[in-house]
Parts: sequence; C-alpha cells; structure tokens
Amino acid sequence: QQQQQQQQQQQQRLQKRCEELNIPLDVLGALATSCVLEEHDRLMSLDIPELRSLCEEKCINMARCYVREELVAALRQLQIWNLSPLAVLQAECRRTANHVVEQFMASSQRQGQALSKQELIEALRVATWGGTTKRGMLEERCERQG
Repeated sequence: QQQQQQQQQQQQRLQKRCEELNIPLDVLGALATSCVLEEHDRLMSLDIPELRSLCEEKCINMARCYVREELVAALRQLQIWNLSPLAVLQAECRRTANHVVEQFMASSQRQGQALSKQELIEALRVATWGGTTKRGMLEERCERQG
C-alpha cells in the first residue's frame, strides 16, 4: 500500500509538472513525456546564445527573443509536435495553422493529398512563430541567385 501511495504521488508530481510546462501527458503518454521533461531540463541548463542558436537551427523564428523561458518553451513545443500522433497535428493545424496549410496546398499542387507529419509540423511552426516554410526559403534563395 505504501508503494501504491508513492506511485500515486509520483504520478501527481508528473501531472503537475506537465500542467506547468504545457506538456500534454494524455496525448504523449508517460514515455514520450519523460523525454520532453529530460530535454526541458537540459535546455534550461544552456545559455541564451546556445538556445537562440538551437532555435535558428530548427527554423524557429525567435530572432527578437532573449528570454530563456520563451526560447525553451518554443523548443519544447517543437519536440511535443514531433512526438505527437498525426491526428493530433492535423487537428492542431485545422485550429491554428489553416492559412499556412492552404499555402502549402496551393504552392505544391497536391490535389487532395494529405500533408506529411513533417509538413504539418512546419505549418504549425510558421503559424506559431512566423517566418517562411522551407519551400519558401528555397524559392527566396533561388530568386536572389537569379
């Protein structure tokens, strides 16, 4: 019984921490959630230039941000999307990134083809933090090169 109480307390602490950090434990499950929490702790140990560099690497548009918690939150959100099921990403895109999805569909002439998980994540990234899609970046680079 004591072991059961300890497990309940651990579960409650996990749920509380997930709520504080906006981690959807019910969507990700315990294993993926523990990965997100470990990465969160690692990111919190980095300095701001390292966090900004990571955001840039992952095409998260945080150019004007110098707040550790905001940078970590953006990187954490990207990891959550990467670990989320396809159906969750599709629902989130319908809710918050419809305009970006429409641009994807128009620019790639997909004719009813569903977006891949990576494309959905890219749409959410652009809708959340701004910037352009990878295709848009490529088109801009081509235009500059003539």
